[in-house]
Amino acid sequence: MTAIGRRALVAVSVALALAAALLAAIFSGHGAFSRSATLHFVTDSANGLTPGTAVKLSGFRIGAVSDLHLEPDLSVLVTLKIPLDDFQRLRADARAELRKEDVVQTATLEIHPGRSPEPLPADNPRIAFDRGRSISQTAQDLIDRLTPILEDVKALTGMLSDREHGLGPMLQESRSASRDLAATAAEIRALASETRTRLAKVGVQAQGTLGEATAAFSRLDQMAGKAEQSLVKLDQALPGLLLKISGTLDGVQEVVKDARTVSAAASESVPQALRDIQPAAKDAREIIRGVKQSWPIRNLVSAPASAAPSVDNDNTTVSHDSPGR
Repeated sequence: MTAIGRRALVAVSVALALAAALLAAIFSGHGAFSRSATLHFVTDSANGLTPGTAVKLSGFRIGAVSDLHLEPDLSVLVTLKIPLDDFQRLRADARAELRKEDVVQTATLEIHPGRSPEPLPADNPRIAFDRGRSISQTAQDLIDRLTPILEDVKALTGMLSDREHGLGPMLQESRSASRDLAATAAEIRALASETRTRLAKVGVQAQGTLGEATAAFSRLDQMAGKAEQSLVKLDQALPGLLLKISGTLDGVQEVVKDARTVSAAASESVPQALRDIQPAAKDAREIIRGVKQSWPIRNLVSAPASAAPSVDNDNTTVSHDSPGR
């Protein structure tokens, strides 16, 4: 074999090795040498979906759409192929969302793994599907939001261009209102200055009044101190005075008791003394009567003008004899 043939053989061998490495890299990138799993969802339309559409999980591509099948009820069965490790992360409430970032890029399927405590069953790995909002829907929504704003801008532009009620008359009225506001502010400043002056005078008067009130309160405090001292003295003297009054009342009570005793003794002795006096008085009258009847005395004593009856306790009447008897 010539040198040229050997070089050609080496070149072919290198090319075949490179082709094999490239194919191996391609198959490895598509998961041909790793364990994979399939899952599916059902949608009413295949718009935006084609075999080979990328499948992402948290923004990382993990697989692709492997098959699209039209069902008898005109729904579309979409089959996805992802690695087995990523399949085991999906929960029973996992769902796929069709996203399209812009007009140039193709749509992708973003899988949300879900939060259910139960894993996605391997015998029926069906997930929910959300088509999301298309570009036309987003544009229509933007138009719906911008239409009222554009109408307001149009109305504002028309109002500003109006010569009678537009921006010019409004500015004129604003200038007039500004002048009135400036005059009002000057009046308010003058009024505030006058108010400050009056308040200063009132403050001086109030300060004098407060001084007088302070002096009056000082005098009142002194009077209260004297009254407190008098009350202290009265409080100190009052117990002794009460003791003296109590002793006096005790003495009066004793005197009353003695008076009652004397009265009781008198009530018993006086009637007896009166009864003893009556016989003595009767004997004295008899003696006087005998003396009057005696001769020497009868001639010396003139007869009384009238006879006064005497009361006897024995219910007897004693009559005086006349001088000629």
